[in-house]
Amino acid sequence: MKYGIVTQTEEFMGRLTEALGILEPEKYTFFAFPNIEKAKTAARKKQINGILCDLELAGNEDLEDCPVPLLLLTETKEEENPDLPAPRYCKYRTCRDWNQLLQDHKDMRPPVIEKRELKNMILFTSAAGGTGTSTAALAFAQYCAKHRCRVVYLCFDAINMQSSILSPESMFGMDDYLSAVRNDQYDLRALIKRIIVRDEETGIYTVPPCKMPQDTMCMSGEEITELCRQVSGTMQDGIIVVDMKMDSSRNFALPAIMAQYIVLVLDGEQIANQKTMAWYRIFPNITDITRDELNHKTRMLYNRYRQKSGELIRDLPLGKLGGINLRDENDPKKLVRELARLDPIIRLGESIHVRRYS
Repeated sequence: MKYGIVTQTEEFMGRLTEALGILEPEKYTFFAFPNIEKAKTAARKKQINGILCDLELAGNEDLEDCPVPLLLLTETKEEENPDLPAPRYCKYRTCRDWNQLLQDHKDMRPPVIEKRELKNMILFTSAAGGTGTSTAALAFAQYCAKHRCRVVYLCFDAINMQSSILSPESMFGMDDYLSAVRNDQYDLRALIKRIIVRDEETGIYTVPPCKMPQDTMCMSGEEITELCRQVSGTMQDGIIVVDMKMDSSRNFALPAIMAQYIVLVLDGEQIANQKTMAWYRIFPNITDITRDELNHKTRMLYNRYRQKSGELIRDLPLGKLGGINLRDENDPKKLVRELARLDPIIRLGESIHVRRYS
């Protein structure tokens, strides 16, 4: 059996590997990892069958998506708790005890940890193109920045308007993040701090998009949610504004489940209304989210609304942020600043307690 060990006590690993090597030759192989994320990466590549990790090196978010059995190591017996999804055992025990413990847990299932919503993650999406989803998302990010909030705009659309609004200078971006998670090349948390950059004109933070659109299109739902989680941890309670197209795939479902709020951007046209209704019917059936949970976290925002041809969806039990009429402004930066001052954007900010300053 092959185990990954994440520990600050090198002496413990040395004693364990030496003792089990004598007691059960060729039965166990141990590999040292600097953090649990790298151990999970090795597990996904089928390089190890289980993980032993110091309790203080594993947060709750680290237990999510662990593909192999995980045992947490404590310093004292008083901290032991074998009944948790990731059981806790004191690392200081006899060689025979360790051998029996690993035997008892060799068929243990990976920990099933309830996924939590990411506080202050707002997902802007639309069932149809041309509704101004990115404009609305950037307007909300601008509203947050103007009210002295740390806000990060993350766009996962392959073809996007980000560069026309945000143009921070940076040598790093989403390409570097993908290289890190796919090739296990960097300390992920340190890299995240380098790829988040601030646009000086707007005050909005962002991660520059991939240079090649196909790289963005190939991002998995797991890669998207991990980036959001890492950015949220780095920004310390900042607001994460995610902009991505809606579909019924896992790549969209995972970020949608993680988001605290989903903002559906519609323009009132028939095609957008029909696709939105279809998504609302299907989404709870392809995920573990309930209809009530979806109703609670979803808001509708009408943007680029045409008074003569637009039609409101009235029979969905979703929160309504209001509407923004079609505007004549062609400068995207001016349009974003204008929308950031309107009531629908302000209502969204107030719903997540973005403080308003006069």
